[in-house]
Amino acid sequence: MLEQDILERLIQIMLDGGADFCDVYCEKSAYNSITSDDRKINTSRSMQSGVGLRAVKGFNTYYTVCQDLTPANLVAAAKYLVSGLSVVSDTPHPPVILDFDDKSDFYSHVREDPANIEISIKANLMREADETAWSYSDKIKQVTARYSDFYRNIKIASSETSKIIRQKLGLVEFLITVYAGDNSERQIGWAGKSFYKGMEALTGE
Repeated sequence: MLEQDILERLIQIMLDGGADFCDVYCEKSAYNSITSDDRKINTSRSMQSGVGLRAVKGFNTYYTVCQDLTPANLVAAAKYLVSGLSVVSDTPHPPVILDFDDKSDFYSHVREDPANIEISIKANLMREADETAWSYSDKIKQVTARYSDFYRNIKIASSETSKIIRQKLGLVEFLITVYAGDNSERQIGWAGKSFYKGMEALTGE
């Protein structure tokens, strides 16, 4: 995620370029998935990050997105963005000073961040669910379980306030499907839960 000095610089460039209002939106996200099918564990993970720059002049809004988060690229993007403003400011704005006060953090009820939990711990959770289902009855024929977590780390800075807003969002999901029956009949049952929480949602019974 971007540091304070580069956030200040990007906002300064857009204000000096004539923007009435501007902001910088940063997001880093990670998605983890674990599937157990008949005791075979498969895992996948993907990560993504990006920065959005927005400048508003009068009734017009200018926006660009960057996935190359090097300072040089972000500065170039900000300069290119304000080059499209119809009016360029003749008077430079006072220096922008942002505040990294921890009170601007919003954690959205995530106590145990899934991103900090080893994949082996999540895999063990799947194995435990598998064995619980298989041991329930000798009529169990197939068990499929799926765990996933989606984590978003967001940071927003704007020309409107010196506060940098930071928010962490977490979504944890768990689903299990069980096939049971005998030689003449087979039935399926499933149950699932999803939580806007962290790994604490899947502790205990």
